[in-house]
Amino acid sequence: MNFLLLVGTIVSVGIAQPQNDPGTITPPVLASQPDNCLSYSPEALTKAVADRTVLAYQVSADGTVVEVIVAASSGSSDLDQAAASCVRQWHFQPAMKYGVAVAANGGVAIAWPKK
Repeated sequence: MNFLLLVGTIVSVGIAQPQNDPGTITPPVLASQPDNCLSYSPEALTKAVADRTVLAYQVSADGTVVEVIVAASSGSSDLDQAAASCVRQWHFQPAMKYGVAVAANGGVAIAWPKK
């Protein structure tokens, strides 16, 4: 699933699981994200050594993002913080197990524009 923001590309990272077992956890699905939530200064791009920031996040049973960590830095703390701040504003349809909403983890890579 790809999401294009004004200043970066967000690519969802996940592993598909077979859905024939009712005990299988279905992953959370992004339901909404604010427009233009990815905000950073142009100078932040000049500090980046990598072209993306990879984040891991946890989604609660009510679909809110409760934790975000930088799994792979761009090399620019400003870009990494902007990416994490944006993801914290997302809302998901929660993961499901046996028809009940459960907390689950996810990941995303945010690709930065070329310098």
